[in-house]
Parts: sequence; structure tokens; C-alpha cells
Amino acid sequence: MTAIRTSSRPVRVVIGFPASGPLDQHARLWGDALGKVLGGGDVREGMVAQGADPACLDAAGFRRFLEVEMPKWAAAVKASGAQLD
Repeated sequence: MTAIRTSSRPVRVVIGFPASGPLDQHARLWGDALGKVLGGGDVREGMVAQGADPACLDAAGFRRFLEVEMPKWAAAVKASGAQLD
């Protein structure tokens, strides 16, 4: 799982597949490869130059990220008065 933090809002690449199946294994390989690309080099430098802060997170890290972000955005949505149609 990868989260890319920007100055305005996060962009997330979430690969959601049931655990332990072939799709999960494929997603983990894809996530590992993406993590290596975002971990350093030209791609990371280019993203940082554009204001992004790429962060590759494992499941526990993503859970902690959501625990911090969800209450913040829930409060913003509630304050905005937004409702489902």
C-alpha cells in the first residue's frame, strides 16, 4: 500500500484483495515494486519537486495513517453539512 502526501490532500494507491489468495500475492509484489520505485531515485525526486511526499506503508502503517486522517476528514465533512443523496 502506498500513500502519497501532498500539500493539499493525500493520493492513495490501495490494492484491496482478499488475503492469501493469488490476487493478494500479486498485489504484494506490485506494492513491493512500487515501494522500490518511490523509495528513491528520479521518480521520488520528481514527485518531491512537485510538492509530494511519497510514503510507502505496510498494512500496519496504513492503519495508523487512517486512524489519524479519518477523524480529521469526518469532522470536515460534518462541518461542511455534506450529505449523501
